[in-house]
This record gives sequence, structure tokens and C-alpha cells, in this order.
Amino acid sequence: MTLSVAFRNMRAGKARLLFSIAGVAVAVLLLAFILALYRGWNEGLAQYIDDTDADVWVVARGSKSFFTPGFFQRTFAEQAAEVEGVRELHGLLYRPSKMVIDGEGYDTWIVGFPDGAPGGPVRMKEGSGTPGEGEVVIDKVLKNLSGAEIGDDVLVGNRTLRIVGISEGGNAVFAQIVFISEKEAIEEFRVNLEVAKVPPDQFNPERQLNLALVKTEPGRAAEVAERISKTVPSVVAYTSDEFAEGSRKGLKQAMLPILLLILALAFLVGLLVVSLTVYTSVLEKEREFGVVKALGVPGPGMLRVVFEQALTTCIAGYVLGVLATLAATLLVTVVVPQFITIYRVSDLLIVFAGAIAMSVVASIIPAGRIMRADALAVFKA
Repeated sequence: MTLSVAFRNMRAGKARLLFSIAGVAVAVLLLAFILALYRGWNEGLAQYIDDTDADVWVVARGSKSFFTPGFFQRTFAEQAAEVEGVRELHGLLYRPSKMVIDGEGYDTWIVGFPDGAPGGPVRMKEGSGTPGEGEVVIDKVLKNLSGAEIGDDVLVGNRTLRIVGISEGGNAVFAQIVFISEKEAIEEFRVNLEVAKVPPDQFNPERQLNLALVKTEPGRAAEVAERISKTVPSVVAYTSDEFAEGSRKGLKQAMLPILLLILALAFLVGLLVVSLTVYTSVLEKEREFGVVKALGVPGPGMLRVVFEQALTTCIAGYVLGVLATLAATLLVTVVVPQFITIYRVSDLLIVFAGAIAMSVVASIIPAGRIMRADALAVFKA
């Protein structure tokens, strides 16, 4: 009996039902897409670190992230190379820079790495992964954004570089990581220092580094990182996982409050839409509920009517919302290539739990209205 009443209510107001399902779908779209975007950004920011063949990352003291580079003397890197458990050590020079392609500026991190050493392009899509003098390897996301191709010239500061390769794995969301040779990086720094009129005795790129990548003996990464931090002055060492987490920390601190606010607003939108729809349908059918109550249907059976209507609406909205999310992802990937989305089953289950919670909470006010329905009103008519 109660089931038929719930579905009769929904069939009687098809337009209202579709509006309610659409409202839930929009809420689910926001919930699922924002979670997927956050997961993607979180992974993308440190993908270069995760994929680089290094066990330990050595940085200047005070630096805890790839995106907060400091400088230390190469002599300290040489001391770190002598620490027990270190197999190889290679230095990197890098800096943020605006790369100009066809008159348009793009935010990049320019990494200079020694030929044949780790720290260069992780995966090559096309062309050469070993840039020489006046050459650069760009990320495929930067290629998609700019339309640049192998053989094109780009401008970095006052120097013109020619693209010789397209790599993958250097999309840090807000900027793309591009690669040049160590010699080119030293020259880049020298030119910029001359423009900025920095005295050579204050900074010399031939004697300083931003990073040192360390390969350790198997299973000794944490031990080596601790020894370098304790014994080598002016530097601190992190395992690859620690350095990746440190590089993601800034995003989490900046994005989590915004993310939680958006998720709360999305849940509230879905909740209000379902609540209003179910309440209106109950109000219109209050006489019928009075009949059901007069026939002796117990309280739980009356409440089941409201809950089934809200639950059906939320599940239908969830399915539609998930499909809309997948479609939106395909569209966003084309329009904004640097955006990364990662969907996890656990996140979709969280969103589904949110839809169920919507149906439960949305049932409270309409349920109260049903419980107050006057059975005698049926006989007074």
C-alpha cells in the first residue's frame, strides 16, 4: 500500500520529479567532479617527483617542497655523495620562468639536468629527451595549450630555445615542467643574473645547486636521508615519498577549505531540492495520506512512503550525476588540458553515501507532515 502511494505521488508530478532528479544530479556532479579534480591535482603536483629515478632528494635547509627552491654549494653535494649508503648523486638547477610561445606567455619550471642523469624527462612522447645547447623538451600539456611542435622556437627570458622533444609527466597543474641541459641552465642563470645586476660573488650557478638526486643502496633511503641531514651542513634530505608529500602540502592547505565549502554547498543544494519536492508532493496528497492513516497503516509504514520517494529520487539523480560527471571530464580535458581528474571507487561510494544521506535528511520534514495528517478529515469531506 505505502509503496503504491509513493510511486503514485511521483507519477502524478512527473515534471516536479524530473526537476528533483536533475537537482540531485547537479549536486552529485559537483561532489564527484570536485573530488576527482582534487585527487588529480594532488597527484599531478608531485608526479615528476614520484616518477623520477631517485631515492633521496637533497635541498637547501628551509626548503621542504619542489616549489620553494633554495640554493646550496656544490661542495655540500660532494660531501653528501660520500655518506655511507649513497650509490650515485646528481645535481639539478631549476627555476620558475615565463615561456613565451607565439607571443603568449606560459608558466613553467625549467629544469637543467646533466646528460644521462636522473631528473630529466620521465617519459618521452616524441623527439629527443636529451636537449643540447639552445634546446628544450616541453611537456605534452604545454604542447596542447600552446600548439607548439618539435622544431618551433620559444623564448625564455632573453634566450631563444628550440623544441626538440615532447615529454609526459611534467604537468604540475598550475605550471608545466620543461627540461634543458645543465650547461644551458647555467647559462640561463648567468644571463638573468647579469640582467638583475647580481654580483658574481653572491651567486655563481657553476658552484651552486637547487637539488641533488641520490640513489641509495636498496632499502637504505630513510637511513641515508637522515645521515645527510645530520652530517652535511646547509642541506636537508628527504626520501622521495617525503619530498612528494611536502610538495603537495601547499595545495592541501590552500584547497581543502575551499573544497569542503563547495562539497557542503553541493550537498545542501541537493538536499533542498529533494526536500522541497517531496514536501510539496506530500502536501498535495495529504488527503490520501489521511485515508491510509484511517485504514490503520502504522507510523513506520507512513514514514516509508516519504523515504521511498526521496530515496528513489536521490538514486536516480546519483546515476544521472555520475554519467554527467564522466561527460564533463571528457569536455574539461579537451578545453583545459592541464586539469587532471582521477576517479576512485571509494570517492564514488562517498558520493553515493551522500545521496543516501540526502534522502534520509530530506524525509524528516515531510515525514512530520504525514504523521500529523488528520484521518478524520477524510470523513468530514
